[in-house]
Amino acid sequence: MTVIAPIEGENPFASHVGIDPTIYGGLYADDDLTIDESVTVDRYNGTVGWVSGNVTEDLLVANGELELASDANITGVPVVDGHFSGKDGAETSNIAFATDPAGTRIDEINGTEVYNVTDSTPPELFGAKLSESFDGIDDIDQQTERAIRLIDEYEDSNPIASEKLESESDKNVDGFYYEDSDIDGDDIDEFDTSNGDIHVAVDGNVELDGVDVTGDGRAYLYVSGDIDTDGVTVDGDQAQNFWIYGSSDADVTVRNVFQGVMYTPESNSLTVAKDTAVYGSIVAGEGIDIGENVSIHFDETLRTDVPIPEENRDVTIEIGERRSPLDVTFVLDRSGSMRDNDPSEQRVDATKNFIGLMQGEDSSVLEGDQSDQAGVYEFNQNGYERHHLSSDLSSVNSSVETSASGGTGIYSGIEIALDEYERNRSSSAEQHMILLSDGQNDPATEWVCTDGGWLGCDNWEFYDYNQQTLDQAERAADMNVTIHTIGLSDDADSDMLGDIANETDGDYYPAEDDDELEEIFEGIADKVTASSPTTFEVASVDEPTASPHDYAVNVREHPVNIGG
Repeated sequence: MTVIAPIEGENPFASHVGIDPTIYGGLYADDDLTIDESVTVDRYNGTVGWVSGNVTEDLLVANGELELASDANITGVPVVDGHFSGKDGAETSNIAFATDPAGTRIDEINGTEVYNVTDSTPPELFGAKLSESFDGIDDIDQQTERAIRLIDEYEDSNPIASEKLESESDKNVDGFYYEDSDIDGDDIDEFDTSNGDIHVAVDGNVELDGVDVTGDGRAYLYVSGDIDTDGVTVDGDQAQNFWIYGSSDADVTVRNVFQGVMYTPESNSLTVAKDTAVYGSIVAGEGIDIGENVSIHFDETLRTDVPIPEENRDVTIEIGERRSPLDVTFVLDRSGSMRDNDPSEQRVDATKNFIGLMQGEDSSVLEGDQSDQAGVYEFNQNGYERHHLSSDLSSVNSSVETSASGGTGIYSGIEIALDEYERNRSSSAEQHMILLSDGQNDPATEWVCTDGGWLGCDNWEFYDYNQQTLDQAERAADMNVTIHTIGLSDDADSDMLGDIANETDGDYYPAEDDDELEEIFEGIADKVTASSPTTFEVASVDEPTASPHDYAVNVREHPVNIGG
């Protein structure tokens, strides 16, 4: 007969449980998956820990259909063993790979068929057809059950070598532990692996809330029930040092931060809450719900296999000239001196020509189903709106007219345009302001009566309009509005206009007379409306640095002769 040998002597526990993990990338779903939010899957090298900026896109893998809703935005590389589709407006930062991409076949690149998934013009979502399916990941129910049983038996036979978990918030765990009831969020706050690996078997549900994994060893949890984590961190972002193994009956929830590997293939459900950051990998089954703004930073040292066949990895797609949409406001001086410095109203033609170079909703140049927006404003001592920020470029163009009276208050023109950005700016557009002035703040400072009448003033306030102008420039910088300034005539405050441009990463353009305005406006338009080819290519996916056996927890069955 054959029996399982006891865990003792030189035969470590790691050789007694039959889990041979397969890790493809940051997220694996063993079911149909719908994404309707922004999700990021990138990678880092776990041997050095997470370094912001030292990352590249990685794999989101679905063993079933993957559908992207209109608001979906995936930064990463989807890989789908099934049908891949997307609604208008859905975006991916890279080519998606699928055995059955939707849409129309548009090309074959190095032997790989490429599809326009949404049949949009130009293509917004690309699918490359996989030449073969990848292997799905099986459940580990038997292995998890075996691990729990072995640890229970080991604890019973080695009362000195192990202790049961205690409900103490400061309990440090090391060794082998068995718990036959649920673990609540305040039961454990640290797994200390300084003295070696930790194996914890829980025949029930597990909640981990604010748990740190410390030391150089690894901690393993084997859980028969549901799993809920809310803040789990590992020293040095070493995700390979913390593993949670769960069954196909598990409902899994991940919140806040999770560092480690959540290995629950074919689990009943997985919820990753809004704004959660994962460092490591998640392998899950059905009922997956990914919240908004989830980021999964895959530790590439965990990868055991690549689901994209080698013959499909050499795909690069370049489409036509594209750029982000623009929100451009024109803030034009209407002080009395403009009658002399722009007598032929060149600023009107220059502004209209600029607007004529902007793009409407039907443009193939803009990224996404969007439009440029423009708005027109004037100022003397006060600010005036000619036309609010709008995608109706024809209406905006018709609103451009001139008048000239009063003094100069540059701050007032900037302020009214920035107020409009706060109301109507597009979240995906670049914001630019074209500021034209022929003078200086006049007056630069003054005392203003704020409470009183003809016979006397009860309260005077001092106003520094130059400082107010600089304050508005700082406000623009905080709002990511770039101001390009134009100084018309020698009377323009070139120092002030230069400071405004520098503060907002714009440029200052001096103009000796109004004949130069059209050329200057056109030059700014060429700069801000410049587009470039958009290239989609496969993010480099290195060959695995690990094999399943590097993270295996194996079963070893020993034949034992009984009798003669």
